[in-house]
Amino acid sequence: DTRVQDAILAGNPLLEAYGNAKTLRNDNSSRFGRFTKLKVGERGGIQGGEVQNYLLEKSRIVLPGANERNYHIFYFMLAGASAAQRAAWHLDYAQVDQYTFLKSSGCFTVAGINDVTEWAAVEEAMGLVGLSAAEQQGICRVTAGVLLCGEVTFEENDNREAVAPKAHSKLHGFIAENFGVTADALIQGVLTQEMKIPGQGVIRKIVSASQARLNLESLAKSVYDHTFNWLVRAINRTIATDRMPTWVGVLDIFGFEFFAVNSLEQLLINVANERLHQGFIQTIFVAERKTYEEEGLDASAVQFEDNAAVVNLICGSKKSVLACLESTCMTPGGTDQAFVSLMDKDLQGQPLYEKPKKDPRNNFTIHHTAASVTYHSATFLDKNKDILSAQLVSLMRGSSSAVVSQIFENVVVAEGNRLKGKMIGTQFQASLDSLIATIDTCDKHYIRCVKPNTQKAPLTMDAPYTLGQLRALSILEAISLRQQGFSVRQRF
Repeated sequence: DTRVQDAILAGNPLLEAYGNAKTLRNDNSSRFGRFTKLKVGERGGIQGGEVQNYLLEKSRIVLPGANERNYHIFYFMLAGASAAQRAAWHLDYAQVDQYTFLKSSGCFTVAGINDVTEWAAVEEAMGLVGLSAAEQQGICRVTAGVLLCGEVTFEENDNREAVAPKAHSKLHGFIAENFGVTADALIQGVLTQEMKIPGQGVIRKIVSASQARLNLESLAKSVYDHTFNWLVRAINRTIATDRMPTWVGVLDIFGFEFFAVNSLEQLLINVANERLHQGFIQTIFVAERKTYEEEGLDASAVQFEDNAAVVNLICGSKKSVLACLESTCMTPGGTDQAFVSLMDKDLQGQPLYEKPKKDPRNNFTIHHTAASVTYHSATFLDKNKDILSAQLVSLMRGSSSAVVSQIFENVVVAEGNRLKGKMIGTQFQASLDSLIATIDTCDKHYIRCVKPNTQKAPLTMDAPYTLGQLRALSILEAISLRQQGFSVRQRF
């Protein structure tokens, strides 16, 4: 029975369609982390497994970077779906540059990726991972609904209150139908904000046009993110096994990132790299030194640089970057600039934290193991809170679409003091702690990836760029250790 094995293999193109994108440095960049456990049978073959996913990059959904693409699935769907399919999902145009969430980047195709054939692979994969025909249709509708959210605009009346233009009422209906809700309820959820007033109960306030736009974008990002999580659960439902006392684990997680503008996503990605690099150091160098000492051998050859200082700077429980971020998020009226000011105060004197000369009120620099990165604080608080209003969550839970209602089934809305420990940075740290605890129980093997150049050009080696990576990843020290030490061991 190859059902489980086929589902695991099919899960890859499906998750890559929804979780990978073309970036400046990689034409098929994973914008999420993935840890896959595989149960291998005694006579070979894969008998079961489990996929765990981490931190999908949600900001890309509404604003991909210049000369990058949004997630592959949008391009696959527009290029490969039939006219009848697109009509059923209310996608009136097959041209990518007709959609706001896609056209702003100016990049629509990728050399070496055939969007038409990739769509056929996605459709096949959906069946192989166990999605029913109704579930497949539901997922496609949801994906189309997310894309259509970018086409909605709002106006303001004389009171600076948002108004949904009547000319867009048909579009509102299309989005609502794809999400399985009514157009009136959808627009009301986007245009209004509920506030609890002591002694008066809940009142509704009409928001500004810009806030209404942000609300709709937040809904699009949340729907897409929870759809991705639902796909992972669907795959796990098919490949689950009763017992997995021993397993092979494969971790595929984002590499170190720094761009012209770096936000919370880059910080968390780089935190993950620092934590995993710390595990590499512990395994390769600390454990090696201990082995030498236990054998009564000279351990002076085991030299390495620890990255504990930068990990503590970012992740420490007190007076760290993420602690300052959560504290500012919990403070009424907290702003991105207040977050930077708190770090300047609490982290003053830390050698790996620097206040840059350019725009110091909004920027901060961290000297990472791999490179120094300057982060721009704008939107840090909003991204860390990741707030979708309770009324929109409730609306999605009550969707007539079985897929949408399941997607939002376990989504919890935290407000006020209940936000503590529930924000993105804290949740990501907890996920990392769990992942590293799991990895520490394993016999670990490392594959270190090095990019030869920044142009994605074949047969081209940029020596200084490559050498910098070899140093940052401690590869040179590991090679030196093997040369100077004892590479061959035998128990006796």
